[in-house]
Amino acid sequence: WVTSGFRTKLDQQRINPMFPNSAHTTGEACDLLDRDGKIYDFLINNVDMMIKLDFYVEMKSFTPNYVHIQIRPTSKRFFQPW
Repeated sequence: WVTSGFRTKLDQQRINPMFPNSAHTTGEACDLLDRDGKIYDFLINNVDMMIKLDFYVEMKSFTPNYVHIQIRPTSKRFFQPW
């Protein structure tokens, strides 16, 4: 399930004001419900696919119940939000 996709600046301020320029505000990110960690495990085990699709994923320790996937490049495929 997609729990969050595009967010307006106002939505972003309400949901997560620490990151006003989130990739959500440009339509470059979505969050997927992942309570059991299966999506995250799949991505960890298929990094070649992530590279091919140019996906970047926030590390699970920062998003324990969902997976944040974005297409906005970061320095690492699995990244910390700050």
